[in-house]
Amino acid sequence: MSDEQRDRGRVLSFVLVVAVCLAFANSFGGVFVFDDLLDIVANPNLRRLWPPDGELWAAPGCGLVGRPAVAFSLALNYAISELQTWSYHAFNLAIHAAATVCLFAAVRRLCELPRASTWMRERRDALAFATALLWGVHPLHVGAVTLVIQRCESLMGLCFLAGLVAAFARLKESGSARHTFLAAAFALIGAACKESIALLPLVVFVIDAVFASGSPRAAWRDHRGLYLALALSWPAVALSVSADGLHRASSLGMLDEVTWFAWITTQAAAIVEYLRLVVVQTPIVIDYGWPIPKTLGAWLPQAFVVLALLAAVAWAWRRAPRVAVLGSMFFVLLAPASSFVPIPFELYALHRMYLPLACVVGLAVAGLMQLCERLPDARRRATWIAVVLAAASWSTALTHRANAYFASAERLWRATLEHRPDNDRAWSNLGDALRVRGAREEARDAYRRARELHPSYPLWYNNPALLEVELGHLDAAIELWSKAVELLPALALERENLANALLLRGDAAAALTHFERLLADAPDSAGFLRGKARALARLHRAPEALVAFSRAHVLAPDDPLVFEGLVLLLATSDDPSVRDGRAALELVDGANEPQRSHRTASARLRGAALAELGRFDEAVAEVEKALAIVGPDGPADAIAQLERERELYRMRQPLRDAVP
Repeated sequence: MSDEQRDRGRVLSFVLVVAVCLAFANSFGGVFVFDDLLDIVANPNLRRLWPPDGELWAAPGCGLVGRPAVAFSLALNYAISELQTWSYHAFNLAIHAAATVCLFAAVRRLCELPRASTWMRERRDALAFATALLWGVHPLHVGAVTLVIQRCESLMGLCFLAGLVAAFARLKESGSARHTFLAAAFALIGAACKESIALLPLVVFVIDAVFASGSPRAAWRDHRGLYLALALSWPAVALSVSADGLHRASSLGMLDEVTWFAWITTQAAAIVEYLRLVVVQTPIVIDYGWPIPKTLGAWLPQAFVVLALLAAVAWAWRRAPRVAVLGSMFFVLLAPASSFVPIPFELYALHRMYLPLACVVGLAVAGLMQLCERLPDARRRATWIAVVLAAASWSTALTHRANAYFASAERLWRATLEHRPDNDRAWSNLGDALRVRGAREEARDAYRRARELHPSYPLWYNNPALLEVELGHLDAAIELWSKAVELLPALALERENLANALLLRGDAAAALTHFERLLADAPDSAGFLRGKARALARLHRAPEALVAFSRAHVLAPDDPLVFEGLVLLLATSDDPSVRDGRAALELVDGANEPQRSHRTASARLRGAALAELGRFDEAVAEVEKALAIVGPDGPADAIAQLERERELYRMRQPLRDAVP
């Protein structure tokens, strides 16, 4: 490549970066939504950048398990801005801009391969620039760029495209072992982002057979080392899946209606929808819910369209193999998430089009250029530039509009429901957003609508139950949680919330039954042991409660709630065989920093232990210290509780049966 060509490539790459930044400039105002909340906001393992824990920055069961490269990048974001979203969006935008430049470089190098046509070589820069530009600013990428957690898709896509650039350099006659090393390195990094990187060796092999070596046999003979190096990513992908990646393809019994047949028929409609959005580009819906076809008419026409496209690709392999490569790559790149392996929680997902979109755009750009070349010479260039710029401007405007929906969770889900009014997941998420805003009655209506649309889905009961607790309707909350565990007995969070609500209502025996069920599945859970101990204490089975609290304290010595329960049981139990004020005082005085972090609770616990030892004046002083910390404007119920205990100690009476 000459110096002039390199300089032109740098200029065009800079223009692409500017275009992508303009298209996604308003993405910085986006909030955390959808899977961001579980995988980022509620993920405690992102709070420490180094050294990582055993899960490599991923909380068990979240979507980052088996994806350490993405998880590390999110931990780095947290170290920079904690939960302020600007740095997360800056990273996502930088990744997408880099991916756009890599696509530009990949198309250029594809056009330089030995068996690329003369037509492709002569129009290399125009084809590469237009393809990368229209791909980079397309609104379909909002799901992979503006939705923060879909960095899994965009970072894998960047590694995939960078690997293609290195591999294409190796396929050229001037290629070297250095390019093989780079391609393998990008494949390995991609394996730490998402499992779809496993397709990279296959994609390179097919392109090699058509554009470089001339046949599959020659491709293997001439570049065997490249494919063996790229295949090193496969064990890493297998490790990612075995680490817990399979949870992403399992509904855990929650979505029994998503059968294998339902999945296949849905994917036919999904592929047609993706292709429609390539052209129409609106509306961009971040979540389609579960649009399972109910009739033949809802999926059979789309299935015929997909079959016709596959037939066209098969025909192209005989008449136009270079075109067939791109058509085949579209279906190959979609295959992991849109073929025979059901992913029940995401029947449709626009971020799956991150890489396949490049194939469609590349074919469209090539076709457009050939049409323009049929025009008179005087109009050919101007028409080409005008059409590309118009398409890019239109896509940029629609990308801006789609990004704007992310300004608030409520706005995003209302926009989703405008186009998908029967999307129960959108109604549930809207309820969450309204609840956060304090619009509780509206939130209750949204939650109710989600349950009406999908009454058999057990996850639509927890947040409405929490809302009922906030509204003071404990019985209604218990009814909702009971329905959830009836639908899916394996639900741990809902069962724990149900047990705690039963304790609050005074039904300790029923609560104990639920905590014991939870402990049967997770015997080393300090939280479940604490719940069991609280229920036993309410049932006046103090020795058993002491055993449970002590075990929980061993498992979670820094848990302040476990610590509080153990101290209060020792200091205030109504069973003399368990009550031990001296042991309670030693625990409080020997408490570590996490246990002392709540100074009000620490002073209150010390007061209870001192009162049990008959040191009532000191106990009163500790309670007054706690009251001073709370202040006159503190929570009214906390102040009332401390005042009752102070009055009790002034009357020279110890506190009894105070386990919360």
